[in-house]
Amino acid sequence: MLFERLVQQQPSAARFVTQALGAAGFDRPSGVVSIDPSRRHEDDLSAIKRSARLLREAHDRAVGEGAATLVHTIAVPFPGLPPESTAIKPDFAIVAPSGDGGSSLLMGDVKDYERVRSRIDDGRMLKGFLQVALGAYAVDLWDELPRGMVVSEFGVLAVPRNSFLQPTPVIERLRDHRAEVVDRLAERIAEFETVQQLDDAAAHARHLEAKFDPTGCASCPLYACCRAEIRQSSAPDALLIELGVPTAQRAALVEAASGGAAPADASASVVANVRATQTGTALPTGQRRTDPIGQPGTINVVVAKSDGGSLGVHGIALRPDSADWDVRVFADPLAPTARHGVLRALGAHLDRAMAQVGEDPVHIVVPDLTTADLLVSIADSVAGVELRRIRWQHDLDQGRQPLTFEGEPATVPDELHPHARLAASFLLEADRSRALRLRSAIVDVRGTLSTLVVAGGPRRDSLRLDYLLGWAETLSGDPLDHREFADQIEAHEYTAGARLTSRNSDAILAAQPAAKKGQNAAYEELVRAELAYKQDVVDRTLDFLATMPTSGVREAHRVIEKDAQTVWRRRLAMQASDLVRFGRVSDYWRNIQVQQIDADDTSSDQLAALGSPQAALDKALDPGNRHLLVGDVVTLEPLTVRVNSRRLKDGESVVLLHVGDVALVDQTGVTIQPQAGGFKFDGVPVADVAAVADQPRVFELSFVTKPGVEIAEGGRLVLARYDYFGTYKNRKGLKVNRPGADDNASPKKDCTPDSYADDPDTHQWCCRPHAAYEAERSDAEAEERELGLRNPQVWPPALDEDGFDVAGAGEPTVDSVTGPIPPMPTDLSLSDLD
Repeated sequence: MLFERLVQQQPSAARFVTQALGAAGFDRPSGVVSIDPSRRHEDDLSAIKRSARLLREAHDRAVGEGAATLVHTIAVPFPGLPPESTAIKPDFAIVAPSGDGGSSLLMGDVKDYERVRSRIDDGRMLKGFLQVALGAYAVDLWDELPRGMVVSEFGVLAVPRNSFLQPTPVIERLRDHRAEVVDRLAERIAEFETVQQLDDAAAHARHLEAKFDPTGCASCPLYACCRAEIRQSSAPDALLIELGVPTAQRAALVEAASGGAAPADASASVVANVRATQTGTALPTGQRRTDPIGQPGTINVVVAKSDGGSLGVHGIALRPDSADWDVRVFADPLAPTARHGVLRALGAHLDRAMAQVGEDPVHIVVPDLTTADLLVSIADSVAGVELRRIRWQHDLDQGRQPLTFEGEPATVPDELHPHARLAASFLLEADRSRALRLRSAIVDVRGTLSTLVVAGGPRRDSLRLDYLLGWAETLSGDPLDHREFADQIEAHEYTAGARLTSRNSDAILAAQPAAKKGQNAAYEELVRAELAYKQDVVDRTLDFLATMPTSGVREAHRVIEKDAQTVWRRRLAMQASDLVRFGRVSDYWRNIQVQQIDADDTSSDQLAALGSPQAALDKALDPGNRHLLVGDVVTLEPLTVRVNSRRLKDGESVVLLHVGDVALVDQTGVTIQPQAGGFKFDGVPVADVAAVADQPRVFELSFVTKPGVEIAEGGRLVLARYDYFGTYKNRKGLKVNRPGADDNASPKKDCTPDSYADDPDTHQWCCRPHAAYEAERSDAEAEERELGLRNPQVWPPALDEDGFDVAGAGEPTVDSVTGPIPPMPTDLSLSDLD
């Protein structure tokens, strides 16, 4: 509601309209008029009549004066339905001169979509444009549309540009969206015409088969009702439906759900989920730890996120390995001081950790990915302000007045504190590498725990760390009832992740005004209690992880992260491209990353195949897999196996990866040697295969290196074709390639702090510092402004692709919204607002 008010206020409204019209190809209007919203709670018929009048006035204004009009909260009849049906209520429409003596209507909607790591989810944007397309289609069919007014083929969404919630338009052609809307609308009208009045709805629906998915249905208002029905059902597959087992796998697992045996080709992870649910005890995956959690150089971080803004933080708690928690509470969670406080605290701990471990890598450990997203988003915001400050400082040095992107006088912020800059640099390094699975700058402790144990209950519930940890602790404690425990976690006052429960969020929000005035005792108590629960969950998780064995593959993960952070430290030392977020890397840099991602994926898959029995078995059972296969032991002397793949041929070689739940890479006799181009695994059992006559898919295995574990008749082996890995002639080991570090646009080993100044042409793509780059940008902007090629002179208006969190002096922000905020409309649902 705050963001909608900001869109309505001048000068935000005028800037928004001109940017939208310019992007949609309209001429510059003579002026912009914003019609204040009124009578939001009037009935639909009155709202429709008012909207018709406002559109006529806007049309006359466009034709007579050449001005554009921003009309808010309009209402139009729902096409194809009776007049008394609920009206369609787009948030706004822009009416502008069309250039042919008429006017055009540009339909739009206000969406306070949260930017995560500087971007908005594509699915949410699509949903928003479908709503805009419905409004445009309805207006196009409306009899009251003024003569001479046409509906534009474009639609617009007003979304936040930055943490100040300054609106920016996103324009898209609605042709495909309108086609989708027309088809869906025809379906709904056809269904409406077949509606029957039923005396016994239950009897009518009794023959229908319920479709329930604990993940996809979670946002539905009827989720709890449907889940209760499934829990009470006596159908053979009811438990499988409750757990979210895919439909295609249910028939084969019905017997297993009743306590019987599972099919040999059933997914190992799904079977483990069913077994854990039945027994009330988690099942180990067989994988050993490859994570750095608990090692020197790790910093555990939990945050209490504010629901009032995408970057709002009530408090943060940090704990280096084997140290006490450092807790910080911020009275104004949305203020820049809170964001700087988060980064300064994190940077101070990073600085000490880097001094402690020397050249070894450092890691931030978080309870969920939302925490990581919040930290990176804060770093992105603060780094953007710092880059803009550097640019403005150059303006001052050259005697120019600093101006914002829109050409307004700028307020130059203070220089970023070194600790805050260190944290921002590290978090943006993690952001640039987020597509690389083997990187571990930020470690999700929940994701780590999920690779070691399988919990009972729906998999969706295991996305909460406290739920998954409760199951993990059953390995040394009492079993759980999955339904009772799920309800207990769901109703808990606190959460383990960044987001708060609605109850606690409301309580903290109510105490916040007093905290801003210095009366922060109640507010701080609430925030510290929230953080205390998160700290306890993380501490218990680390205690559990300390009891789990580590894998030999762990060293490969550590070396890969060390290679990457060596490059990052060079960036940091020379302040060269270390504050560049993933969304601002050059096209060349991003294209090179595609190759790096492919290499990383291959190495990650190979290391997972070596170290994770359950993941390897699932992949071997996948019909689309070409490299891994399952071998059921037929005889021991000689050792023969029946494999599940027709691709294996006589004379090939295979690697024995796992015997049951035992990974061979972690057994005595297997060593890992980091090399320049990869990791050599010595002692991994490699065998030649010979087809057994008259027995399809049965092969005799002759090992070059004997396995260090006992193989039993009837046992199950997971094998891999030897050429899936790097091979050696003596076949006494295998090689996993070592993916190279992302050293694009980074200082090279022989670069020095003076290299760019001494030879700019040679070093412009490696060690050019931010100060030099931003100075060039500043001079280029000043030159373009003198030529009239910058806002507000240029048409169509240029859009700020950087979207840095900077505001001009006196520029409207969410803090400048005046007047009371109206209550939540009773005629809108959360789905409508989304």
